[in-house]
Amino acid sequence: IGAASNVGIGLVPIVSMLLGSLIVSVRSGLSAFLPEAVVEPLLANQAWRFLMIVGALPALLVFFIRAFVPESEKWHEEQASGRTGHWAVRDLLATLGGTLGAALVIAAWSPAVSSWAVRAVVTPVGLLAALVGFLHPVRMYLARATASGAVGAGEAATIRSRLVVGALVAGVPLLGTWGAVQWAPSWAIQMTSGTSATFAKEYTQLAGSIGAVIGTVIAALVADRFGRRITYAVLCVASTAALVWLYQAHAAFDGRFLVAVGVVGAVTASFYGWFPLYLPELFPTSVRATSQGFAYNFGRVLAAVGTLQTAPLMALFGGSFPQAGTILSAIYLLGLLVIWRAPRTPGLASAAG
Repeated sequence: IGAASNVGIGLVPIVSMLLGSLIVSVRSGLSAFLPEAVVEPLLANQAWRFLMIVGALPALLVFFIRAFVPESEKWHEEQASGRTGHWAVRDLLATLGGTLGAALVIAAWSPAVSSWAVRAVVTPVGLLAALVGFLHPVRMYLARATASGAVGAGEAATIRSRLVVGALVAGVPLLGTWGAVQWAPSWAIQMTSGTSATFAKEYTQLAGSIGAVIGTVIAALVADRFGRRITYAVLCVASTAALVWLYQAHAAFDGRFLVAVGVVGAVTASFYGWFPLYLPELFPTSVRATSQGFAYNFGRVLAAVGTLQTAPLMALFGGSFPQAGTILSAIYLLGLLVIWRAPRTPGLASAAG
């Protein structure tokens, strides 16, 4: 799963470079059936709007997934036992409130809002709304399942605590990815400004994606061999070291820089090969998909709040990517504290996990 997602990320710069090379042909083709008033803004600024539209096309694969991908046997077993009957579709409406809460936080940290007092008030309110909204479906399921005797009170308490653990475990690498790793393409643009180098950001993103595909597969194998928690801890330390090496040992866009980006991609994206192993093991089958979905996506909300601080940090260092990136790399070390308190899971290949 982690590797496949990074294949998609790697395809973005390839499509971008192809689009840049074929922009004249694309413009001619679109002008044949669209007015120039639409074509011009669609292809302006390196055609980023058109690239976004192209990126939406894989959503059509959902129809094939629904038609040909079977449900898991474990889910069928849970359905036959009646444990899935405690879910209610109406509970999912609360996630809309959670989404609005997250959007409220983003709005508070947008350039349109300059008041730190407003941000200080809105941020916790928005986070609380996101937490309550996203947790609501699981909370209601547990309430019904506990009342019917299908889930014990102790098991319900364990699931609730593990939801928080899962969100924190996911939040650290997500914050590191968005706060430190994703600045590499922008840094490449800065380093090649005023030179004849082309597609600097595309090559940078592609190098990181290639490394990420390799890293996610290796991380899964390592976690299966040595244990989930020790692998996560090693990845946290390695991610910080790789980012410090990237930002402090490179000052030009060249082959060495791209190799370093590939290494950073491999190490930092390894977490996304680790997540599909550890997060499902935290929860019983009946709540597994929703619970790990909450953990990962609320981790993204936490990461987004932290990432919004990146711009002020960049401004503090005069727009220096190396200085800001090096400081932000320390985010991964927080993962050592999180995983130390995280539970061992039953799917481990060794007791060291």
